[in-house]
Amino acid sequence: LAYSLDLLLEVDDIPFVIPEARRVDPVVLFETDFEAGAQLGGFVAIGPNADQWREAVEGPAASGAHSTPTAAHFGVETERGVGYEDLTSGTILSPLFEVAGLEIQDALTLTFNYYLEVGPGDVAEVVISPNDFDDVTAITSSDGGLLVADGTWRSVTVPIEGIAGASGFYRVGFRFTSDAAGTADGFMVDDVVLASV
Repeated sequence: LAYSLDLLLEVDDIPFVIPEARRVDPVVLFETDFEAGAQLGGFVAIGPNADQWREAVEGPAASGAHSTPTAAHFGVETERGVGYEDLTSGTILSPLFEVAGLEIQDALTLTFNYYLEVGPGDVAEVVISPNDFDDVTAITSSDGGLLVADGTWRSVTVPIEGIAGASGFYRVGFRFTSDAAGTADGFMVDDVVLASV
């Protein structure tokens, strides 16, 4: 939440009034908890293994610090619960959202819960795309970024910089890519909120 303050200042004996303290609520541009409604919470799956993005209720999706029992998961159901295959990659992108109505100074954030357990060399990313499915760019990742691959549910807020007040439409989303060095439970996301604060 953001706050603004009302202060009375005097500079060279001239009073200046800054508006009264009041709460400024975030403007939610998109949100989903994958529990009901559109397939994959309204996200669109793309990439060579797009079909491996699915709504999961087993494995880590069944418990933890998120709105159970459903989460988006890249991978497959396995004998031990969930997992993913070597040499796969897939992305899910949100519905389009417009930023032209936002002020340049508005902070745009993507907040979500996630579970990440991966093999060596496998990477989860938060991505953005301007109005298409071809130009998908990573904002942060599990390879030195904000995402931690420790096999527990976590919450993260990712700042989305440089687009508030720009023209056009955008999509945000998640990408997972595996190499041939082994697998684990994989990448799950839930309780996604894109907001301007």
